[in-house]
Amino acid sequence: MPIRQGTSIAVLINELFSIALKHGDGDIDLCIMQQNSDILLQVSDRGPGFSEDYNPSIAANTGLE
Repeated sequence: MPIRQGTSIAVLINELFSIALKHGDGDIDLCIMQQNSDILLQVSDRGPGFSEDYNPSIAANTGLE
């Protein structure tokens, strides 16, 4: 993995952990897997999550659009 790509992934993981710690209950699960040429990164916490009527296409500043 090129160093620039590795640095970007490290920054992303840091941001995801920061958000999970801020909004979760302290338990965080991290899973990183490689599937062929793709890398799957999953971070889970046990926070309240989004409401059922949440729509990421109209919400601002979530990065989920």
